[in-house]
Amino acid sequence: MTNSSLAQTQRNLNNPLSLGRFETTSLRYLRGSLGPVNEVITNGYGGGIYNNWFKVTLASSAWIITTKVGIASKGQHNIQQNHLKERINFLMVSAYNLNKVPIQGLDIHDEDSITGGSGTSEYFAYLGKVKGDQTDLYNTHHGNRLDTDNETYYPLQAGDYLICISTTLNEPIEYGVGLVVEFPSTEVDFICEDDSKVYISQEDTLGTSYIIPTPVTVNETISAGNTALTTVPVATVQNGVTVTVEEDAIWIIGTKPSDFYKILCDVDEGVIHDHSLSEWKESWEKDHQQDDRFPAFFESLTNQV
Repeated sequence: MTNSSLAQTQRNLNNPLSLGRFETTSLRYLRGSLGPVNEVITNGYGGGIYNNWFKVTLASSAWIITTKVGIASKGQHNIQQNHLKERINFLMVSAYNLNKVPIQGLDIHDEDSITGGSGTSEYFAYLGKVKGDQTDLYNTHHGNRLDTDNETYYPLQAGDYLICISTTLNEPIEYGVGLVVEFPSTEVDFICEDDSKVYISQEDTLGTSYIIPTPVTVNETISAGNTALTTVPVATVQNGVTVTVEEDAIWIIGTKPSDFYKILCDVDEGVIHDHSLSEWKESWEKDHQQDDRFPAFFESLTNQV
């Protein structure tokens, strides 16, 4: 679909620049030029483009985060120093699927704060959180406008997507846009209050277990690392008989559980989507040359070291 040798001036929504197929978290710094130019064309002078189109292919469900770094007049080359609100709002970032259907972008709180009742303490209640669509609870932004904040959040399913960077300024400009394609972590973490002695074991089957019949008529010892099973609702132990369960051993009394190898966890309502700075830096170093340093503007989007 895309010929990578073509310049952006020769591209449109039907011929975007492909950024590749993504299977792991990856970061890009998109830079380019937009606006009118004075060139000889048919019947006069003109030319230039106001839109740059990029294609992203997701191998599985992921998130796309775009952040407007800044814009500068053509030739200034100081994009990262240009954070003036009145200027950066002329730069627009939108996402579409290949059916050209707009995807609703959710803004990320980046400067919201609330002062405590005493008037002295300040905390950032919504910093880094995604704003609800069409919400007007915390500030006056419009959910359908992508030019009211610098960061926008796009949750996407697997497939092909288009990202359009455009300008509403009628002058030549150079722009910078940060792009993060982030995949959910497959790792599971257990947070323990007392980590001095923690044992978590998973087995595909009960192959390491053995049955203890009931009533128990002889002394039994369940050795460390073993799981014993008594398949009745109540186990009976005769007088004078003992069952010893050693440390790191398990005695299950009841019907044989199904899916014994699974650990069911309820998600804490307070869990937020973490963005790890170290993981982002590792992804950047993997995809870029050694002398291409990690852009500092990505750091403000992370909430974890």
